[in-house]
Amino acid sequence: MEEIDQHGNKLISLTRCGLDELAGVAPLTHSLVVCQRGDEVLFVFNNWRQCWELPGGVIESGETPEACARRELLEESGQTPASLEFVGVMAWRLGKEQRLEYGALFSCLLEADAKVIDSEEIGATRFWNLHDDIGIVSQLDVSLAKRVLTL
Repeated sequence: MEEIDQHGNKLISLTRCGLDELAGVAPLTHSLVVCQRGDEVLFVFNNWRQCWELPGGVIESGETPEACARRELLEESGQTPASLEFVGVMAWRLGKEQRLEYGALFSCLLEADAKVIDSEEIGATRFWNLHDDIGIVSQLDVSLAKRVLTL
């Protein structure tokens, strides 16, 4: 299942499991969220990486993966979903050194009339159908979104 992006980052696997099974997994460094609205998925434009990607970020000390997902989603898009569903654990090889990292993947449904706002870190937000040309997009995040849509 390994996939590689234009920077050499590798998505090694997405393992479905329950939150109660995370104790045996190496420390999780980040959380990502696939937010669906109809047949579209929320993507944010990261000003630092200059590409569209799923909302998410680094898990802070003492923070749970779900709390991180909620915080990042609010900070990056202004969204506060009623509930988040834990999808599973992502395994990555990142950077030039190909360091191994694990992250939590969540999904949620958003109301059709949910408003999306820009934040300081994020240049723009949009719901996207995963097909139309919107510029540079993290293909690994597109792959994750497609997997969630087929669950």
